[in-house]
Amino acid sequence: GIGLGTLRTIDTPNHVKFTVFGKKYKRELVNLGVNEHNISITGPTIFDEIAPLLQQERKKNEQLQIVLATSPFIEDRFMEKEVYFQRIEKILGDIYTWDQNAAITIKLHPREKNKGEYERILASLGKSGIITDEVDRTKHFNLINDCDLLITFGSTVALEGMILQRPALTIELFDENNPTNKLIIGSGASPVIKYDQDIA
Repeated sequence: GIGLGTLRTIDTPNHVKFTVFGKKYKRELVNLGVNEHNISITGPTIFDEIAPLLQQERKKNEQLQIVLATSPFIEDRFMEKEVYFQRIEKILGDIYTWDQNAAITIKLHPREKNKGEYERILASLGKSGIITDEVDRTKHFNLINDCDLLITFGSTVALEGMILQRPALTIELFDENNPTNKLIIGSGASPVIKYDQDIA
């Protein structure tokens, strides 16, 4: 994945083979101690299943469909749980202020472990959005393809939205230095705003 190599705690056993998007990620793994002969450049194969969707006619939604694709910042120890969910609550509150009838689907990262916190926030806002941890790639791409707005925190999902030509917004959740891979936020795949700005 695009995030591989951003953490300095990765083990590099000799018998493990890695596939990466390109030369940049190969260099990063080599710098982490992975033998270059154990790294193959395949290109972004995670996007292969998008192609059929580009040929389909997109349905018109009756109400605004928003997908909020989250990131495992708590699990990766990049942010304290309390701080993270205060920011999530602010973001969701802004969205519902902008359009109180918006249909929000919160797409959890597969490594996230706090689904109940998202449920609690939606309940406190008096809303009943969908929270999914679906990992099937076809369903994942369909979810993005069918939305009117895709919101991410700087993950590759923003690139998927760009490929599918969906309007996207990246929200920077960090106050100071963002410890994650800066490629997406710096790529121009979507506009970027800070979490404390008015999203509406």
